[in-house]
Amino acid sequence: MTENSKTENDLNYIPAKVVLLYSLWGGAVAGFWSGLVISPPLIFLTVPAGIPIGFLPAFLCGCYLAWRRVYNDNPFYAALAGAISAILCAAPLDWLIHDKLTGDTAILTLLGAISAFTLAFFILPSPPEGV
Repeated sequence: MTENSKTENDLNYIPAKVVLLYSLWGGAVAGFWSGLVISPPLIFLTVPAGIPIGFLPAFLCGCYLAWRRVYNDNPFYAALAGAISAILCAAPLDWLIHDKLTGDTAILTLLGAISAFTLAFFILPSPPEGV
């Protein structure tokens, strides 16, 4: 595709921004939600702990959303991508540690979906007018 053939839709969507922001904020948002559910004073511990744990699933989710050029008008699609990327990362790790799948995989998958859903409103661009 040449520079002249790019539409306004292509110019407003910056895939690198989506991937970078999802990677940086995905684990932190999941840590925030888990701390909020467990005990609100623990948020100061769960947010920093969530960043390295959630980096890879959030990166995969951001890559997929940027590849599909998903906009913020469909946050449930982002939640599905977050759940799938979380289960792709959590299930093999859970299997290696416990030799079976435990509830940890389900909890991490839910946190990935909630995090991706939340970030869809703030990171994904608005859909172009008239589309």
